[in-house]
Amino acid sequence: MNGEAMDARDASAGYASQVETPAVPEGYKQTEVGLIPEDWGLKQLGMACHIATGKKDVNEGNPKGRYPFFTCSRSSTYSDSYSFDTEAILIAGNGDVGNLHYFKGKFEAYQRTYVLCSFADDVGFLWQQLCAYLSESLGLGKIGSSIPYIKKEHLFGFKYASPLNEREQRAIATILSDMDAELEALQQRRAKTAALKQAMMQELLTGRTRLV
Repeated sequence: MNGEAMDARDASAGYASQVETPAVPEGYKQTEVGLIPEDWGLKQLGMACHIATGKKDVNEGNPKGRYPFFTCSRSSTYSDSYSFDTEAILIAGNGDVGNLHYFKGKFEAYQRTYVLCSFADDVGFLWQQLCAYLSESLGLGKIGSSIPYIKKEHLFGFKYASPLNEREQRAIATILSDMDAELEALQQRRAKTAALKQAMMQELLTGRTRLV
């Protein structure tokens, strides 16, 4: 009887082991971020770019200023001066935590806004990775979980899968960017159609415009 019980436990353990560890498909490998192609690598954000912060306070902005001033809100304001002249991805460190902006040129940044620049990977590819996975990695949006601000180590340790070939990075970024542009065009068309419908409702439902 004891032998039968042991055999059952052994069989159960073996079955559980098979369920918990599915086979890795040929040509792929298991990593901290999931399955990725064997010829891809796992990279860390802090090693793929320089991470700095802005130095200005919000009240130093000027809505009529010349240079974009990125704070921790979804919309930027302006400034009379600039501290950065580069291609950058900007991340809100508090306020609208994790919100992303891309800019190339001269700009100013709030002291709790992180400025990513001097990229080792294609910036478009890195932008797509951050848009897709940064919020998840920070735990944003999870029930019972909130993060009032981002620490530099949160960003430095962000890990992502990447082709080692920068040409493949650019190809991926181009396709996803084109799709973003299509979605933006559809959203603008939807907004225009909604506004047109609202205007037509006011005309038709009040009898101002007659169809018969």
